[in-house]
Amino acid sequence: MRRAIKLQREQSCSSLRKLHAMKIVFCCTNTKAEPWLEGFRQALPGVDIWEWQATPEGQAPKLADHAVVWSPPQSFIDEQTQLQNLFNIGAGVDALLKLNLPSSLNIVRLNDAGMSAQMSEYVCHAVIRYFREFKHYENDQLEQRWSYRKPVLRSEFSVVCWVQVCWVARWPKHCSSLNFP
Repeated sequence: MRRAIKLQREQSCSSLRKLHAMKIVFCCTNTKAEPWLEGFRQALPGVDIWEWQATPEGQAPKLADHAVVWSPPQSFIDEQTQLQNLFNIGAGVDALLKLNLPSSLNIVRLNDAGMSAQMSEYVCHAVIRYFREFKHYENDQLEQRWSYRKPVLRSEFSVVCWVQVCWVARWPKHCSSLNFP
């Protein structure tokens, strides 16, 4: 029993040493870094984390093991030669596909992060707005008049999915709960 506890302590200490030795660079285009850095520092005390700035010519760059990114420039990738993992803060990785990334680099992206409910609501909102022809009523309101619109039957109104992403599976259920076929 004592041996098991001692082994657990050694493993915990080893994990903490690795955590404290971890170096993370933050490079997110058009994003305020400080709230992110503050959150990381609170969640990972002792970890060396900083916002990337292009290194002036002739100086050695500060190298990281891991990067948190959104649409980083190629110069960031070229400069950070020791990266093991690249964590993308959004679900879309289109900007990363344009970069020349090392084959050894692991890319981690968000799969849902709570966005599926929001996107499903947005799709339902758009469907209802179009189905109920709210744009016409808004125009009437601006012109201070009223014009009758014949209601569209749900049975004559199809909702079709043209995209294939992780959150798509949720909105057809929401639309069908509103009696759309």
